[in-house]
Amino acid sequence: MPIAGVLIPLLMAIVAIPIFTNYFVYAQSTTVTYTVALDGSGNFTDIQKAIDAVPLSSQGLIIVKKGLYDLNPASKYPYKSIVVRSNLTIRGEGIDKTIVRSFPTKQPAESSIRAMTITSTTNIQNLVMENLTVIQNGTPDNMGWNAIDLRGGSNKNIVMRRIKVTDSTGSAISIPRFNNLTIDGCITERSYTGITLKGGSKALIKSSRVLNTSGDAIFLQPLTSFNISATDVTLDGNYVENAGDTGIDITSLNGVPPNDRILLKNNYIRNAHIRVSNSQNVTISSNTLENGFVSVDAGQVKPTNITVKGNTITTSTKVAIGFYGSRNCSAINNKIYFVGSATGKSQAGISAGILGTGLIEGNTVVNSSNYGIDFASWGTGGQSRITIRNNTLIDFKDIGVYDNARSCGPVVVENNTIWDTRNPFVSRYGIRTDYTYSVWTIRYNRVYAGSIAAISAPKSKVYGNIYEPPVQEWPPSDFINNTSVTAGEKAQVDSTRVYSGARSAKFSSDGSTDREYAYWHSHLAPTNEVWCGGYVNVQTSRINVTEDRFFFFRLSSQNPVNALAFGGWRNYGGKVLWCIIVRDGSSYVAAYSTTSPQLNRWYHIEIHWVANSTNGYGELYVDGTLVATRARANTSYLGECSEVRFGLAELVGCSATTVYCDNFATN
Repeated sequence: MPIAGVLIPLLMAIVAIPIFTNYFVYAQSTTVTYTVALDGSGNFTDIQKAIDAVPLSSQGLIIVKKGLYDLNPASKYPYKSIVVRSNLTIRGEGIDKTIVRSFPTKQPAESSIRAMTITSTTNIQNLVMENLTVIQNGTPDNMGWNAIDLRGGSNKNIVMRRIKVTDSTGSAISIPRFNNLTIDGCITERSYTGITLKGGSKALIKSSRVLNTSGDAIFLQPLTSFNISATDVTLDGNYVENAGDTGIDITSLNGVPPNDRILLKNNYIRNAHIRVSNSQNVTISSNTLENGFVSVDAGQVKPTNITVKGNTITTSTKVAIGFYGSRNCSAINNKIYFVGSATGKSQAGISAGILGTGLIEGNTVVNSSNYGIDFASWGTGGQSRITIRNNTLIDFKDIGVYDNARSCGPVVVENNTIWDTRNPFVSRYGIRTDYTYSVWTIRYNRVYAGSIAAISAPKSKVYGNIYEPPVQEWPPSDFINNTSVTAGEKAQVDSTRVYSGARSAKFSSDGSTDREYAYWHSHLAPTNEVWCGGYVNVQTSRINVTEDRFFFFRLSSQNPVNALAFGGWRNYGGKVLWCIIVRDGSSYVAAYSTTSPQLNRWYHIEIHWVANSTNGYGELYVDGTLVATRARANTSYLGECSEVRFGLAELVGCSATTVYCDNFATN
């Protein structure tokens, strides 16, 4: 019961003015606040009693102090759930501090002991729940009862913020007939489905974590009894990991209106995938998928106007982005890296089984076991007008662009880079049509691939193509696979500070130890002469003491422990100077520039090294000018050069240092 200290001021207010007038004002502006505390220090020890005590005409604020609130401590039927109502805020003291639990012991799958933890029995509007943990304490089996389930009717103006839900038999959070819903900063663990939205409009799911589901992680599900699907929904900045079925499922059912106007952006999805079916006007943008894929399929009804753009996908699945009987769709500026083959299945970066107008543009596909771009054996024929443009396909093992021996309509393939970097070629073809009557337009591509033929398309219009390897932009697509760093240092691709092109490499050290490194390396066939160069821009550097130094280049012999030459900056006589160091027998010799370099400017530096037992030498060039040379040295003492390191190849005695590098080349 409420304590007297709460009721007396309210009664005094009622006496002070006419009852009718007071009732009207009270309904519009009054908030009743109750505190729930297990130790008796609040107004109630039971959450439901606090909710029920709020007059229907008032806003209610229920503050639930930290503690473990068991709803069914004896696990005896009928089982209790918390029943919420409109115009209510339930505020705990934090995740894993305020804990609401359905049952004290975890129930096995198919147990008859089960109940919703929080539910509703009527239409709800203006409900906020925040800062608490909900434990249903069941085993995910999809046999009834969700943990938080507002199933009583429609749900308008609902906010769920910083709620953790664990061990759910069904969905951790299920909201049907929603209108203006926000789920922000929530966590679900060990549920059958993480978050389910059942038909409605205007929802935002953001900054939430959905982990270890047996079924879908996030499901936009139709509500068939009302013939409604999900519209105007945004999923932004969520983390999904280990979904037993689908990571994010945007699928309405056949016979129900399609999901419409759905945006997925900035989500990180690990060991899970995205599916779209019977939906329209969906944008999947700037997400990261690790060991996952995107499927846009006609399993329910053909999806329409689906755009997949700017995503990064690292996977070993059979397809990274698949369109299967969808209509008017596009894949634009996605980066796809295969890290393994699909066991027993062919593999493709993008499958373009698109009806109507399809655009595959600006994508990068690296290391597919079979195809860069194919059509997944969809014979779309005259129903399709597909353009494949400005893509980069690297090191596929069979065919770069392939029609799967099916009629795919009048496809245009133009301005693509299709490149097998291996010598000899592993791939069979750069572009191939096997369907007898395929009439494609294949033009202005750079094709350097195919042990049988670069292009095999007998009836197509083929013109303006170049059959030479491209000038590769640096850093290369496999940059991260060829980097090494000490603890605390970083080597990463960057787009904020570039000399030319779209990206550069950023190398940084934290200065926590005396010797550090963060570099990219290139292996060479053993050689007694090396020219290598690149652009460098040092953003921060503190070479404070004589002999402190860092080097942009390090040349090594076949045993990488054996350094042959260095080029970079060194504190010499109290000044920071350009420096080259070369091996001279069992020791090293150095040479220095007469002028000092500057921070935050691009320099083109080159190192030239020649091996000879008596007349070997090393030269360092900056912006085309020889600034330091050391000659007449025994540079062949440790053998020929087999490796070049570029970046922060070695730091000695330096505090935190950051350098941007671009356009490395060696000869």
